[in-house]
Amino acid sequence: MKKVLVQFPLKDEKDKLLFLNTPGDFEYIFCEGEILKKDLETADIIIGQVSISQINEAKNLKWIQCTFAGVDYYLKSPDMPKHILLTNSTGAFGTSISEYLLTMTLSLYKKMNLYRDQQKKGIWKDLGAEKSLSGKTVLIIGAGDIGCSFAKLLSAFSVHTIGIRRVIRELPPYFGKMYTLDELDSLLPKADVVALCLPSTSKTRGLMDERRLYLMKQDAVLLNVGRGDAIVTDDLIHVLQEGHLLGAGLDVVDPEPLPMEHPLWDMENVILTPHISGVSFDHLPETYQKILAICTENLARYANGTPLKNRIDLETGYRKI
Repeated sequence: MKKVLVQFPLKDEKDKLLFLNTPGDFEYIFCEGEILKKDLETADIIIGQVSISQINEAKNLKWIQCTFAGVDYYLKSPDMPKHILLTNSTGAFGTSISEYLLTMTLSLYKKMNLYRDQQKKGIWKDLGAEKSLSGKTVLIIGAGDIGCSFAKLLSAFSVHTIGIRRVIRELPPYFGKMYTLDELDSLLPKADVVALCLPSTSKTRGLMDERRLYLMKQDAVLLNVGRGDAIVTDDLIHVLQEGHLLGAGLDVVDPEPLPMEHPLWDMENVILTPHISGVSFDHLPETYQKILAICTENLARYANGTPLKNRIDLETGYRKI
């Protein structure tokens, strides 16, 4: 019997039953607070997020099923044991984060951030010309679940959507063309909106530096919902202060959390949110339910020897193809 430590807050008793009714010879421990040492030491499987030090205390641990999509915390640590299977919850966040991306784009195009600033000051003033998303070119860097969900939403606006993937396979629906990261520099000048949906890896950190930001159109919008270190923050501030780019919508930043005195807070053409676009607990119920489904499906796969979904390659930081 494999011992499964479920380390995230379940909302209802029926959610526990989803695990208890999953096929397989499992013993469950549901832990929403501090993990007991005896439970950690005997766990074969952990569902949730635990620290590297806790992982190294779990001598029986064979597999971690993360309830997030981003697993860079584990990948960056030299103390992460290489023999442990690591899977994430990719596939649960497409709806919530793609709607966020669309909201940010339209807010910047329609100056909703500026009108909100005026509202707080009691100012009734027309701020002039706005932009339409119709007919624009959107470059989605990271065409996985989130990027593909965003492309689907964009299809309602007659947008030309192009994407970048690490490896080109079949062309996903709603994309006009797919490229690899090697072609980024030639694509940036064509895009009206650039959306970063990337994990943090050695190839994505610092991807959007000053040189690449200036390759973008003067009135382009930059969005980031992946990891903050994909953008060189000081370079973005400089480029925006110089009047290049219409604006930026950032759910992730570097550093994170952003210090109170940081200049990004006061930039009128920047919309900031505190890494909440894909939060699964106490935000969007649909995301929470999708995470539960991924976890229980993978438990059933583990039990019958079927390859796990969303298995992470510890060398590349991406899912194994």
